[in-house]
Amino acid sequence: MIRFTPAALVVCASFVPVVGAAPPHGAANPVLATVSGEPIPLSRLRGVNGSAPAPGEAGTLLDRLIGVELVVQEGYRMGLEETLEVRDQLGIFERDTLRDGLFAGRVGNLKPDPKQVESMAKAMTLEVRIRSAVFTARADADQLAARGAKADEFDAAAQELTANGKGSVDPGEGFIQTSQLLPEVQAAIAPLAAGGVSPVYKIGDRFAVSRLVERRSAPDPDARAKAETEVLRRAQIAAMSKYTVELRTKYAKVDESLYATLDFDAEKPGFESYLKDQRTLVTIAGDEPITVGDLADAVRKRLFHGADRAAEKGRLNRKKDELIDDLIVKRVVLREARAQGLDRKPEYLALREQVERELVFGAFVAKVIQPEVKVTDAEIGKYYEAHRKEFTAPDMARLESLAFGSRVDAEAALAKLHAGADLTWMRTNAPGRLDPKARPDLLVFPAAPVTLGDLPNDLRQALTKAESGDYRLHGAADGTTYVIQVRELLPGKTLPLEAAGGQIRVKLTGEKRQQAFDGYVATLRKAADVRILVTPEEIEKLLGSQPKA
Repeated sequence: MIRFTPAALVVCASFVPVVGAAPPHGAANPVLATVSGEPIPLSRLRGVNGSAPAPGEAGTLLDRLIGVELVVQEGYRMGLEETLEVRDQLGIFERDTLRDGLFAGRVGNLKPDPKQVESMAKAMTLEVRIRSAVFTARADADQLAARGAKADEFDAAAQELTANGKGSVDPGEGFIQTSQLLPEVQAAIAPLAAGGVSPVYKIGDRFAVSRLVERRSAPDPDARAKAETEVLRRAQIAAMSKYTVELRTKYAKVDESLYATLDFDAEKPGFESYLKDQRTLVTIAGDEPITVGDLADAVRKRLFHGADRAAEKGRLNRKKDELIDDLIVKRVVLREARAQGLDRKPEYLALREQVERELVFGAFVAKVIQPEVKVTDAEIGKYYEAHRKEFTAPDMARLESLAFGSRVDAEAALAKLHAGADLTWMRTNAPGRLDPKARPDLLVFPAAPVTLGDLPNDLRQALTKAESGDYRLHGAADGTTYVIQVRELLPGKTLPLEAAGGQIRVKLTGEKRQQAFDGYVATLRKAADVRILVTPEEIEKLLGSQPKA
């Protein structure tokens, strides 16, 4: 039976992402079956299983693939590959995959700079505590730098200067790796001794002043390897950023005068009118232009609470400025990838076909299977009554133990505890007690409750009918005798139907969806030309089956 899960690609190895084209059919990749003439090669079965199947499972795996192929073919007959949902998702795949391929060719040969690695490795073995204040005006930052020569003066002046809303203070109460600070901050505090105050420095378009509270060593044997990885990552990001600028210059031309007239926050003509505006905003050489409507639609998709509320807060124009560059970069990168023929490479085409099949499968499930699946409240209630144990928490207790080398000493301690002695006092003063620090094999309970059902049978029996506050003796098999205190007994409780209902609905929905899926596959299979070309034993031999454990 094909096991169905909501993620759409349930079942099939042919939907596991690959890095290259599927191997051609032949001796090394024989065809195991055909479905209406479509071959199912051994390579798909390997992908489904991930490892050699246990004896007797190979035929079931092949049935999975046949069922998936039937559903995918039915999805194509329904034209699901042309639906908006599938085309949109496939477009995202194409854009992202071609982008990654293009950038990989650009940064694949980069190496981390040794000097930068050395500097970062050093920064990774130092931790600092700093106080910082950031201002929009240089004059305020200058005033803090002048007044903050002493530690107490720095903190007081920072609070005073930022109280009027001109800046903000980062108290920096904990230690942080120097390498995790912004490069500007690292440079500012590098020459400082503990207690020193930096000159004014810039972070973006704002002005900052920092005081070094403390610096300490934090050795890390993996610092160099981490530094190499991080330096390479930053070099790759820098290279990709530079490349996108080059591509933007090569392909894109923005109509700056038109862009300057766009006011998405204005009441007139209103944001909705821009969604229909087909004026060319950005010309892309060799490709479709970006229109005003494209930009407005991109802004609309980023808003969680609607355009009207965003416009009231003046957010639409800020979002417009953020997204225009994003749209341009996506388009010029895709344009260059296609210009280099990355969309025509066999590896890409094979992966694209695989992803499209996956999306068609998911669309079929969503449009054909899922609408037929209904779970009623009555069915949930019936399941709950029949499976109450599944929703009942086990009995638990908070326990403490005191170990003794002889039963006589344990009984004497128990008598004192029953007479009112304090367990904490007894732990350090009771004659014959054993020290858990010297005997790590002794039974010691955690502070959290333990499940009574998980305890050894003899201990569980010793605690039978115990209540909170009770003491019991427990003789272990190794000769140690324990005084056990039941600090708190926590009887198991059954979740009410209202709390368990959601979990039950998910379970029953999954079961019904699987049944509907299996039924549909059975119907398709009766009408299809399915030919199995190998026996299960031959499949197991090809895959190198292993005995079940």
